[in-house]
Amino acid sequence: MLIGLTNKIEINVGLVLNNDKTMAYKVRAKLEDKWGRPIGMAAFVDMLYDEYFTESKRNVLDEVNTTVIYQTFPEGKEKGTSALTQDQQKAQHDNIKSALFAKGLQQGINFFSVAAGTSIEKLKANLDLLNVNNQDELIKRISASLGFSASMLNGDGGSVSSEKSNIQLISAEIFSWLEQIEEEFNKVINANLIQDRQNYIEVKYLPITHANRDDQVKHLKDLYTHGSGSLQAWIAATGINPDVYLSLMDEEYNANFDQKYPPHPISFTQNGSDSEDQKPVDNDTDNPNTMKNKDTGANPIE
Repeated sequence: MLIGLTNKIEINVGLVLNNDKTMAYKVRAKLEDKWGRPIGMAAFVDMLYDEYFTESKRNVLDEVNTTVIYQTFPEGKEKGTSALTQDQQKAQHDNIKSALFAKGLQQGINFFSVAAGTSIEKLKANLDLLNVNNQDELIKRISASLGFSASMLNGDGGSVSSEKSNIQLISAEIFSWLEQIEEEFNKVINANLIQDRQNYIEVKYLPITHANRDDQVKHLKDLYTHGSGSLQAWIAATGINPDVYLSLMDEEYNANFDQKYPPHPISFTQNGSDSEDQKPVDNDTDNPNTMKNKDTGANPIE
């Protein structure tokens, strides 16, 4: 017999991609690093184990729902033999089997006799795997590997304040990724579409989420009202596209909405003496304190 041996030679060829046409971002890594760290790898392993754990619990439930009952015949003089004959064993087996099956089909009394020394037992399943604590520990491990609390997955435990803080930490992590995406995105756009260093453009993501929207609206409102803040940023913080909102404003301006539909003359829309002129001449309210002031002459309305 002749056996031929060959040597296998592997050659790895690296291809350098065009940097101007390639976008690359690395999670939890520096831009100059060759690769990022897969933060979900540990969680992925636990997720696979969770699926296996769940399947094992299903098997246990199948065992619980499938009742197995067995009988042990009385032992004869010799060990390993029964005191009953083959016919007696078969008859007793059939009687017990018929009674057990009839028990699950109809109500009533089922009666059977067994020989002395016969034992009837139920095969029990180990239910330790169904312990809820084991499932909770898996959820905690998965969430910890992903970087947030377990209560964000199942809504169990944790205060509103702690949940909000956790969401803010996750948002900060995501926005750090977006900074890399912005840089790569702007690089590719300017290198392939704009192609003009004098008109370099940048795409930026506002750090606004559903969790911090109310706070961002307040901050941008303060900037706009007390300084020279951005109206578009204020609008974007509310969740409305600024282009859509400004287009509506343009349409309303061209249709003379201010003249057709002037604001109601209240203290927020009037200034100085105008607000005094617009005060109501009478206050027809049912508030007891107001009625008492009117009767005693307190807080007269001029």
